[in-house]
Amino acid sequence: MQSSILNNTCIRNTVINTEINAITTRAQAKLQTEPLSSTVNTSSTSTTSQSTCSSAPTVNQLYDFSLAPGIVYRLVGRDDTTIKLFYVPSKLIPDLMAAYHDHPLSGHFGIGHTWSTLRNTYYWSRMKDTIISYIKSCSKCSQFNVDQHKPPGFLQSIQPSNDVFQILVVTDRLSSYVFAKASPTNTAQDTARILMEEIILVHGSPDIIITGQGTHFKNELLHAISNLVGCQRIFSTPYHPQTNGQTESPYQLVFGRQPRHPFTPPASTFVFSKPYDHWTQVIKYRNTALHEVQANILHQQQLSKTRFDKNRSHPSFVLGDLVWMKILVERQKLKARYIGPVRIIRILSPVSFIAEDDNLQQFQVHSNNIRCVYFR
Repeated sequence: MQSSILNNTCIRNTVINTEINAITTRAQAKLQTEPLSSTVNTSSTSTTSQSTCSSAPTVNQLYDFSLAPGIVYRLVGRDDTTIKLFYVPSKLIPDLMAAYHDHPLSGHFGIGHTWSTLRNTYYWSRMKDTIISYIKSCSKCSQFNVDQHKPPGFLQSIQPSNDVFQILVVTDRLSSYVFAKASPTNTAQDTARILMEEIILVHGSPDIIITGQGTHFKNELLHAISNLVGCQRIFSTPYHPQTNGQTESPYQLVFGRQPRHPFTPPASTFVFSKPYDHWTQVIKYRNTALHEVQANILHQQQLSKTRFDKNRSHPSFVLGDLVWMKILVERQKLKARYIGPVRIIRILSPVSFIAEDDNLQQFQVHSNNIRCVYFR
């Protein structure tokens, strides 16, 4: 490879001469522009110049460059020694990068390895920037390499609810499969309807149903349905949430008070002057509890977001960007990890996008699963 570069360099004498002519020191520029003070000095300088030219060595020193027959070197001091680096003309840089990065024997190494290999042999202006740009625009590296840093995209927190709503949670004891259905109320009719339509008619009748002690479970309607489908009902032990621990919810927020235990002292007696004072106290407590819950949720979300966003970049994709899309299913071990490129046609959120390929097929993608396409 080095002999090929040297031969190409020797052939391009015009390019080399042009680059050498641009390399001058301040002292040389000053000597070229400084007027001579006298005729004596002129003849003396002329004589000295002729003597210097006649005894000039084969290598002409030009500041930190040296010129050998047809070859330009850059002189660099490293470890208390001076080494010579081949000066690469701009026209030969793509060929050199292809040989040291794209060639099968070069291994498509990363920026650090390629930089450490080339910097000890070659030199050109803005060398590291060229290496970074070249490797980032390598399609093979983009498709096959594994990310060595956190995927881009900050954590997007979900706004907590402003009101309480009911969720019926059904958990399969064997597989731990969880089914959850939201409902504005928790009446016996709604509970029975959800169990029948969403569980029994879809998954079949269970052998045993373990429920809480609430009236929405302990009623004649559910008793009739259980007898009809042939399943046994078991009620959890009061004040023992471990019986149904997989589906228990915070007691205080749901019932508006702390749970009563066997050794809980009797509650204080309240005397209300008006019939609706009790309702007023319940609403006041409910609003206070909701605010506390929302504040706790937001605080925990902020802590989680701080931990998640640490050392993570924010995606900077815009409409029309070309990206590589990660293969999430049916990828063989040694095949490319990314396909494409595809074009972003819609932005759903700061981390979610709609992308379209050349066949006009659309995909919803997350910033974790796409990479920018760079061009050389």
